Amino acid sequence: MPPKQIVAQGAATAASAENASISSRIKSLNELSPELKAKLAVDLQNESTEHFGFEAIKSVDDLSQIDISKLPPTQRKLIDSTTMHVVDSNLVPIAVLKHSIKPTGKQIYPDLQALVDATSDDDTLAVSSKVGRIRYWVRNGLPASSMQENEAYLAGTGFVVGPGMVATACHVLNYIADNNLIGISPTIWAKIDFSADGQTHKAFEITGILGKGTLQGQDYAILAVSSLGEDGAGSLPDPMIMGLDTNTKYVGVIGYPDVSGAKKACSPGGTGCDETNKWFADFSKTNPDVIKVISPGRKTGDFSPHGFPILTYDSPTLGGQSGSPVIDLLTHQVIGLHYCCTGYAPKNDVPSCAALTPISLGDKSQNEALSIKNVVIPAR
Repeated sequence: MPPKQIVAQGAATAASAENASISSRIKSLNELSPELKAKLAVDLQNESTEHFGFEAIKSVDDLSQIDISKLPPTQRKLIDSTTMHVVDSNLVPIAVLKHSIKPTGKQIYPDLQALVDATSDDDTLAVSSKVGRIRYWVRNGLPASSMQENEAYLAGTGFVVGPGMVATACHVLNYIADNNLIGISPTIWAKIDFSADGQTHKAFEITGILGKGTLQGQDYAILAVSSLGEDGAGSLPDPMIMGLDTNTKYVGVIGYPDVSGAKKACSPGGTGCDETNKWFADFSKTNPDVIKVISPGRKTGDFSPHGFPILTYDSPTLGGQSGSPVIDLLTHQVIGLHYCCTGYAPKNDVPSCAALTPISLGDKSQNEALSIKNVVIPAR
């Protein structure tokens, strides 16, 4: 097939996926109760004015009258951003505490709320305990024991996928790998910490890179991790259970959002205070000690634009959650590896296996994960 035809086919596939994703989201909003629809009307009007410049959409009923497939690309993008931001700002992340799971509000989707209510805290906590924050310290010639907590930088999130193995997003390597993405940089000390609060630690040293995606957009990496904790006693958690997303309706992204970045963006004089940053900044005011969250949402798409499967969903996420496991909230099985995109700031120096922009929609209003079946876990 000639290159121009390949490009045209790819564009058509992306547009079709975009139409399906937006239509699915509008359908879910249209199925809400009259009370919830009325509650969303103000948000729709505000978002519509923000994106279109006027109240192009005044209610959920207005949305249901729109044929997405007949809109020009620019208007379709605006509809996507408007509806996504309304959903995003009305979904409520769940706090993961040391000994429990803490809902912090009611979810916009009633059946999602019912699922969260019915889910065992113990089961969810057990799954969450296999997810850790990946951090690094700049070496100063002193032993690792001299590194202070306030000197750490958050690179992303990772989760256990096998003996001594943790999966994360490939672009997380941009912070911790050497120039050739072969091993851990000799200038830093990297570790993954599975704790749910900033005062206690269950940390393990990251010792190497076992594998990563080979194509642009195949944004995953497998890290080698020490089997014993830094205290010399604790062992790495057991691997998470992998599953298929065939019947998944609602998902949870378990990870460590960069709340401090959100607070900075939304502080006086800050920049980039979008809906997601504002929500997490407000969340931090009432949950100041929470560092690990489950971002719940609705699965909105499942397709393969570049030959490998991608999932999309409307969970609110921030930077820091890159590399998080995306779980089916009903089965607690991992179905994807989160790499993008709400609150994501593209960089020019990301590794070749990472995508600069979301693959599916080409903007920042959707979240994406590699289907877990696309993540190659080495045998050890």
